[in-house]
Amino acid sequence: MGMADFIAKHFMGEELCIYCEEEVEMLLFAEIWVPNKEYLCGTVKAVEEGVLELYIPENGTIYLNCEFIKKIWQPPFNWSKAVKAHLTGKPVRQR
Repeated sequence: MGMADFIAKHFMGEELCIYCEEEVEMLLFAEIWVPNKEYLCGTVKAVEEGVLELYIPENGTIYLNCEFIKKIWQPPFNWSKAVKAHLTGKPVRQR
């Protein structure tokens, strides 16, 4: 099961945080360009032909090729814990 199928099966209509680690083209919001290699958090609207449609309230809808997604989280999302897990390669314990 690929990332697109996994997201479509488990997260449709839910909030999801995503990280793209690879060098990919810029992501286009409604009127704003955003640099790649960022964490994105929004609601999964659709997954069609390997393309994720993610709605981000502050920016609108983005379309992202699921092949470039390396990490996903479900909220509550904690930025510092995510960065620590990414840098160390180990999950952060919940207290």
